[in-house]
Amino acid sequence: MAQRDRSHKRSVYNAVRLMSRSRILTQEMDRFNHLRRVVASSCSELQRAVKGLAVMSAEMEDMATALANNQVPRVWARAAYPSLKPLAAWVRDFTQRMEFMETWVTEGQPSVFWLPGFFFPQVCGVCVCVLRYHHIHATRRAM
Repeated sequence: MAQRDRSHKRSVYNAVRLMSRSRILTQEMDRFNHLRRVVASSCSELQRAVKGLAVMSAEMEDMATALANNQVPRVWARAAYPSLKPLAAWVRDFTQRMEFMETWVTEGQPSVFWLPGFFFPQVCGVCVCVLRYHHIHATRRAM
């Protein structure tokens, strides 16, 4: 009976851990997908404005200036994670972050998490600490 009780506690703990990580993944993917849509739509809008097919708004003019100066456009920065990188490094970083998330979705949970790759790594760090704390206490109770 005690063995079955421990086994049940372990399975509940593993389910909670999996749900927590899935929730983090879902929230992060929502944020990255929103940023990707902002980047794609603003680039499309800027292309149309440059071709003369749409009005060049002040925001589009600011974006064109930022791109020419290797800076992240404000419209992207408002939707993005905090970063002080110039445009080229920011795009490379964004691509790596998207690849990390895509790998997590397609190949399953990674054995090691790239915490700086998250939108808000401090929140993920707290989640890791909480999961670690509960894992230690669940392991001690199971013994």
